[in-house]
Amino acid sequence: MELTHRTRRCFYSLIYCIFFPVCLQGQSMYTANYTFKDGLPSDQVYFIQEASDGLLWVGCDKGLVSYDGVSFKKHKAPKARNKSMTGIFEDSEKTIWCYNFAGQIYSIKQGKLHLLEAWEAVADGKIIESFFLEHDVLRIETAFTIWLYDIATETLTKSGKKFFLLNNGHKLYPNGVRGAYSEVNGKKVPYHCPECLFIKVKGQTLGHQVYMKFVKSKTLELLYVQNYFGKAWENKKGKVTEKGLKIPFVFFIQKDSLQALYFPEEIAKYGADFIISKIKIVNENSLYLSTSEGLFIWNLVSNDVRHFFKGKILSDSFFDTEGNLWLASLEKGLFFVPKLALRVHDKLIKDKIIYQIETDIHGNILMGYDDGSIVYWNPTTDQILFEQAFPIKKRIQNIIYNKEQDEYWITTEKKTHVFYPLALKTTPKEWIGTAIYDMDFDQRGNVAVALGYTAHLLRTDSSSVRKLQLPVTWRDKPAWKKYTKRLEVDSNTYLTLSPIGKRTYSILFQNLPEYTIWVGTSSKLFYCSRGVSTEVKDAKGRAIIATCLAPLNDSTIWVGTLEDGLYCIQNRAVLKHIHIEVGEGYNEIQELKINDNILWAVSSSGIIRYEPAKDTLAIWDKGNGLPAWNVLDIVFVEDKIYVATKEGLVSMPIDLEMNSFKPVVKMTQIMVNDSIYPIQPSYQLKSNENTLKIQFRGISFKSQNNFRYEYRLLGAEESWNNVSSASNTVNYPDLNPGNYTFQAVFIKADGSRSEPLSIVFIIRVPFYTEWWFILFLSILVFLMIRWMYKIKINKIKAQNEEKLERSRLERDIRISELKALKAQLNPHFMFNALNSIQDYIIQNERELASDYLGMFSDLMRLYLNHSEEGQISLNEEINSLKLYLELEAIRMDADFSYSIHLDPKIDGYDTEIPTMLVQPYVENAIKHGLFRKKGVKCIKISFEQLDPTFILAIIKDNGIGRAAAAQHKKHQLNRHKSFATAANNSRLELLNYGRNSPIKAEILDLEADGLAMGTEVRISIPLKDESN
Repeated sequence: MELTHRTRRCFYSLIYCIFFPVCLQGQSMYTANYTFKDGLPSDQVYFIQEASDGLLWVGCDKGLVSYDGVSFKKHKAPKARNKSMTGIFEDSEKTIWCYNFAGQIYSIKQGKLHLLEAWEAVADGKIIESFFLEHDVLRIETAFTIWLYDIATETLTKSGKKFFLLNNGHKLYPNGVRGAYSEVNGKKVPYHCPECLFIKVKGQTLGHQVYMKFVKSKTLELLYVQNYFGKAWENKKGKVTEKGLKIPFVFFIQKDSLQALYFPEEIAKYGADFIISKIKIVNENSLYLSTSEGLFIWNLVSNDVRHFFKGKILSDSFFDTEGNLWLASLEKGLFFVPKLALRVHDKLIKDKIIYQIETDIHGNILMGYDDGSIVYWNPTTDQILFEQAFPIKKRIQNIIYNKEQDEYWITTEKKTHVFYPLALKTTPKEWIGTAIYDMDFDQRGNVAVALGYTAHLLRTDSSSVRKLQLPVTWRDKPAWKKYTKRLEVDSNTYLTLSPIGKRTYSILFQNLPEYTIWVGTSSKLFYCSRGVSTEVKDAKGRAIIATCLAPLNDSTIWVGTLEDGLYCIQNRAVLKHIHIEVGEGYNEIQELKINDNILWAVSSSGIIRYEPAKDTLAIWDKGNGLPAWNVLDIVFVEDKIYVATKEGLVSMPIDLEMNSFKPVVKMTQIMVNDSIYPIQPSYQLKSNENTLKIQFRGISFKSQNNFRYEYRLLGAEESWNNVSSASNTVNYPDLNPGNYTFQAVFIKADGSRSEPLSIVFIIRVPFYTEWWFILFLSILVFLMIRWMYKIKINKIKAQNEEKLERSRLERDIRISELKALKAQLNPHFMFNALNSIQDYIIQNERELASDYLGMFSDLMRLYLNHSEEGQISLNEEINSLKLYLELEAIRMDADFSYSIHLDPKIDGYDTEIPTMLVQPYVENAIKHGLFRKKGVKCIKISFEQLDPTFILAIIKDNGIGRAAAAQHKKHQLNRHKSFATAANNSRLELLNYGRNSPIKAEILDLEADGLAMGTEVRISIPLKDESN
């Protein structure tokens, strides 16, 4: 690379340098490939961009597509003349902009594409050569014109010639007649560029400048040529077609020159046929080139190049917020790289699964496969040094390296083999046993073996030394005595460490505080010291089921358990217990390795890295970039960790930082009663706005769709609902009025949770249940009732006044009529009395006439007193009747008698009856019944109370009866007309007017054997006047 001293000094002053080792042929980036079969509408992708809400936007030949880490969604463009979309940008208002190959510009709002009509009016079908968004201004470049569209003001203006805006504020014009230039104080200042290629034009030294693109960072500004189509390009050093001519594609912009940055040979070898789709500046000194030959990562300082995706035509690349690398290709869809430092060693897979890996002092790795084969591999040179397939054709169960002897012990289902790295050969160990779970070696030449049914201690090579080499303290124990006895007949015998029938998972030697063997079985963890076994339990007294053991130092070991995480045991006592809360699978430990005092644990869900000195724990899993969840084994070679997974062998730097990106869940749509509402922290809703549809989204591309959601609506439910990554829409119909808080949480597969998303919904009660409305309604009802009551009262008063007035008139009329009747009745009696007095005078009975006249005057006085009263007491009525009957008795001589009886139950003083009610009936009985009777004449009057509500007045005579009296009337001469009966009936009608209980009068004829025996009048008089 030809650089001036000034250029070199500029480059070497860049802030950071990344060291890139040479990429070996058998290595590749770990990549996920999204194509048509994964839901991407097309495998031909032109542009990719991440929006601020986390969505990935993809421009392809089928249109604009969004991806949320779960599914792809295509967005239909209205009035489109071409389907292919590219040039995707986002403005400050979070609106996405793009254009199609027909030169139409679109923006997307609320999930729908809208055509930019302002551009349509002037575009006239022009093809857009460049499209860029900067400071909310769209820069639209056609073949001859640049247009600027201000998004805020919605104005479109011409800008003139094509330019690039530099960091210092100057404009660089790349296509001047004599090359690139800038304008300073109105003057053109050309950029010196001797390496620039051009096309000669007749009469000019320089011709048309090649089409360039621009890319910049804070400290680096570059121009680059996408391609050199045609053969006429040349510079002072020669033509582009000349052999050996260096072709510059990238130019470094200095103050007044364009300095060519020549490609290293690995890129330069492609010559003028090379096409650069896009360049990304990473870490200020590394260029990511998406090209027609794949991805090149070029470190400008070290000039190292790494080449990936060979043979793939790449059109775009970018890093998302999680640090994932995305690549767009023109024929293979999208490539997703979660970790750049991850390398997949393709040549070691060969459609097989690596179950066991172990390394040695030579820095090489021995791998055991699922088909019973082994491969000994040098990771530095990527060279396979040895490989062998054992006849069993079943997976290698275990590989244990014996550092003391520099040998690998390889266990299978039937046999155990020893591999010697220096000799590159294997030897069977048939006497060691089968179904081996674990092995460990001490410095005395002993091997401890954990078998499927027990644990044994043997010699590694019984041919040299027959007997186990153990401390003296072991030799007086029963187990040792049994062993020595068996040794007399079998040199390959063993010392039993665990009872027969107990499945043993793990075994380990420890030297301090004394020679100790640790054994983990399916029921407990114990250690053997001085030939005696002692169990170790946790702080709560529970048994520890140890699946694997690893020594930290002579006095401290780490224990991996079946499902209870990790234990640190120091001096034979539990020092620390680590239980991982993010997921139970991380507590199922399968393998332990210690490297530089850092503990590495292989669990069912990923790799756990624990640093005791800092007490820090990190998790490496698929969510952090590993190819698979099911890690099988790990080893360390120099500064790398090699991971065996079912997806293959992966390597990465030991100090690779796991992504600490915390998942975030966001609200994407709120619908109330099927209407879309703008997203805000809280909502005040009416009582009938009570059907909610809530859509939320959490995006974690690194999780690769392996996550879930939990949600709930506080106020309606307390427990969390657990749903998959695809279930991000929730419906709540017909909610009751009240306060609700919707919460949603994004949960990655490793158990890490996002902060809860919270949205408040307040559904107001119906207005008619609000206190103010109830109070208002109560007051209104009260006023209405009062008003209606007042109207009713006034109406009743008017009616009552009318009735009262009418009653008053009617009463006055009745009183007048009664007075008239009384006036008629009184003269009637007076005529009869005067006739009697006249008879007494004629008969010369002066004394009798005088007495009669005195009694008559007393009676008249009573009548005069009573005439003005409507009611009189019963006693007053009886006194009037007695005086009247005395007068009649005098008039009718001695054969007339009478009697008046008052029921003792009746209070004659307090009981009132209408005046002159009974007297007319008594007068009729005497005049019409007794007066014409021959013989004894008798009248009986009684007042009885048969019921508390009325009095019964009975007038009974023994006269001639009504029939005889009626017959007599027919022959009566016209001396005077009887008035009493008609007057009585009229008077009763007047008295009963308005009464609920009327006065009734009933006349009965008394007979015996068909002969008239007299008449009985029964008058029913109510005790209370119930008239209205």
